[in-house]
Formats: sequence, structure tokens, C-alpha cells
Amino acid sequence: MISLDTRHPETAAKFASRITYLNDVSGFQNPEMIKIAVENNLAAIAMHSLTVPANPEVIMQGDVVQQIMEWATATHTRLKQAGIKQIILDPGLGFGKNREQNWEIVNNINAITSHIHSLGAEILVGHSRKSFLSDKPAKERDVDTANLSISLQKAGVDYIRVHNVPLNKKITQNLPPPEGEV
Repeated sequence: MISLDTRHPETAAKFASRITYLNDVSGFQNPEMIKIAVENNLAAIAMHSLTVPANPEVIMQGDVVQQIMEWATATHTRLKQAGIKQIILDPGLGFGKNREQNWEIVNNINAITSHIHSLGAEILVGHSRKSFLSDKPAKERDVDTANLSISLQKAGVDYIRVHNVPLNKKITQNLPPPEGEV
């Protein structure tokens, strides 16, 4: 299975027949991206972001967790009504959120995951090497990433996006499934 990460319809159309997942950091705001996903029966990964490309000066205001849940509901409804069968929602760590807001999302991942699952969608979290994890250089954040991967797995997160796959696989493979899952 291959996932294509793009927000450009021309790129998505060019590779649509060779992919399984279409990951759009703009949250499928462009109707052409939705059309490509529907016509090619692709799973849609929609990420929450205030600006695309990300602008570090534009940051969420107010209750971040509530806003992510409202975004998840609206996005799921919009994509489902368009005919997308498999919808995966990403709260967009690092995109329009400051360090404290990213931790607020992580600390409430159980509630966010439960909400997204209640919609009939899945959740992906891209936390790998993000600057909110530590002040170390990005390539030195793999252990921090793997430690957070454990918490995300325990919370029932369906997919994680990581750079160091072998480390994350090793550290999470022997964990029991989330409560209530077999």
C-alpha cells in the first residue's frame, strides 16, 4: 500500500492509480482532490491546518481540542457525503498550533480518538521529530517520537507517521492492543 502526500490535484491525478491513500495537508478543501479520491476509491487522509503551507505566525485561538473535534465532525461529514468510503483524520500537530497546543492535543488524544472513531473514521497522528517534543535537533528526536508512539497506540490511534520506522515498530510491537480491541 502506498500513500501519496500532496495537496495538488495534478499530482494526485498522475499517481492515483498506483496509490491506496491520498494524504492532503489542506484537508481536502479543493473539490478536485475529493473527486480524485472518489473516482479512484482512495482512502482520504485529511489533516487539520489553519494555513497551507503552514505559517508559524498563524496559531489557533481558544479551545484547541474542541475545535479539532468540530473540524473532525465537519470534515468527516463533508467527505462522507462526497462518497469517500475510508476517511482518516489527522489533528495536524505542528500546523497552526504552538508547543502548548500540541501538548494539549496529545494530552487529550483519548478523547479526540474516541470522537473520531464515533464518527466512523480513523485517526492518524504525525508526531515524528516535531519540535514540540524537545529542543534537540530533529534527527535526535527519534526516541522522543517512539515514546509518544507508545501513548498514541495505547490511546487507540490507528496510524502514526514516523521517520524511524524500525525503532517505532520495535518499541510498539509488543504492546497489548487498546482496551476493548482484539
